[in-house]
Amino acid sequence: MTCTACESARTNRFCGMYRADCLECSARALSHSPAYHAAATANVLTAAYWDALQAVFGEGWKQGHAQVKRWAEMREGAKP
Repeated sequence: MTCTACESARTNRFCGMYRADCLECSARALSHSPAYHAAATANVLTAAYWDALQAVFGEGWKQGHAQVKRWAEMREGAKP
């Protein structure tokens, strides 16, 4: 499922819209978080990032982690 906020974020990396009922928005928000940044830098699932994945995605954390990584890659690959 996609929402208007995610569609806007796909074309504008500075989009600040998020929907509380959208898991993609939650994944996008996590991709901007200090917890994700620390985990990505260390190349491990840190406790803080693991807790965030569990809080948002529960048993679907692996799929959620993949979504977070996709959003981070889109942001990092974008030109300013």
